[in-house]
Amino acid sequence: MIGLEKGVVRVVAHAAEWARLFDVEKRRLQDALGEYASAIEHVGSTSVEGLAAKPVIDIAVAVGDLSRVGECVASLARLGYEHKGENGIPRREYFTKGQPRRTHHVHMVEAGGEIWRNYLRFRDRLRASPSLVAEYDALKRRLASEFPSNREAYTEAKSPFIRRVLDVPDA
Repeated sequence: MIGLEKGVVRVVAHAAEWARLFDVEKRRLQDALGEYASAIEHVGSTSVEGLAAKPVIDIAVAVGDLSRVGECVASLARLGYEHKGENGIPRREYFTKGQPRRTHHVHMVEAGGEIWRNYLRFRDRLRASPSLVAEYDALKRRLASEFPSNREAYTEAKSPFIRRVLDVPDA
């Protein structure tokens, strides 16, 4: 089951259905966005097997020109997405789906840009390292219990781990 009420921090054990739910949504997004989206990737904790996560599917959409995002808003709205603008992260357009429980987040970013590269680098490094998955899983579970209703504090407390994983040189 996916979905999480706004403002709530709850992590659950990894569910195999998350990959299937991403695949279904990816096809819907491809149909809605057409050539505007050069790539659509499953990112975030739900994309890493064995990792506890908030039960919300995070999707990164690579686009060639963020200034044209206005052309996509109506198409995504028809799929149930609400546009939130940059929502605190410059060079990213953010969309949420699901009321009252959010089920999907779309992060629209520049193809090949730093944000896109970081989404994929972080996901791929976790997928390649069971020890990082175990460490991040324990951290996320502890932080969710410390900050059950404060997403900002939860997210900020994960930042040192994320930065450390991103700063590891590629092999």
